[in-house]
Amino acid sequence: MRWIAIGFGIFLAGVVFLANTQAGVFNFVNRIPLGDKWGHFILIGTMSFLIVLACWRSGWVNNGRQLWLASAGFACLVTAEEFSQMWLPTRTFSYMDLTFNYLGIVCFGLVAWFIIRRSQTAPHDVDHDLR
Repeated sequence: MRWIAIGFGIFLAGVVFLANTQAGVFNFVNRIPLGDKWGHFILIGTMSFLIVLACWRSGWVNNGRQLWLASAGFACLVTAEEFSQMWLPTRTFSYMDLTFNYLGIVCFGLVAWFIIRRSQTAPHDVDHDLR
């Protein structure tokens, strides 16, 4: 899971780089209603989901409080990236983008948390049920 999160993080960094250089790769997003906002929600949310699961699976964190701290750390990084756009002539800072980033972090983080909770409460002794 950790390698998937790292791979997606590299992909996400590439998306940010292309957006910062105005490569024109994302022109199709503007044709979709709220496409930019959905992009923020889905991309940042997916990264949040992967971070939470990777932290839990690797044993770096073992309780809900630590998982929320991992999400909060990612939210700080996302916030810094969005605010950095104020100083880039090719980008524009947007509170709406930041809001959709946060919504993605919370919604996808909750999905990951529910998956973790369900796996912790699932019966581990399948042979016992089959007897």
